[in-house]
Amino acid sequence: MEKFRYNGHCKVTGKNHEIELSFEGYKNWKSGTPAEEAFPECTEDDLRFLVNGISPEGHNGEEQEFHPDETRQELESRFYWSPNKSI
Repeated sequence: MEKFRYNGHCKVTGKNHEIELSFEGYKNWKSGTPAEEAFPECTEDDLRFLVNGISPEGHNGEEQEFHPDETRQELESRFYWSPNKSI
């Protein structure tokens, strides 16, 4: 299976992060296959970066910013990007 390095900047830390993906999986994902199905070999951290742009380091930093009185919706609105979410 042919693979390539996918990289970008973490939305939380701003640091460059890189993961390895299969060409076939990437093609399927871009055609609408859910990331979990297109990349069964990927870790949860890899999938989070691919879909949300948040690296493992950024995710660990998020947990430190949790406020106990926040609702789940408030927490998710701060950290999780959705392509259907209006700005």
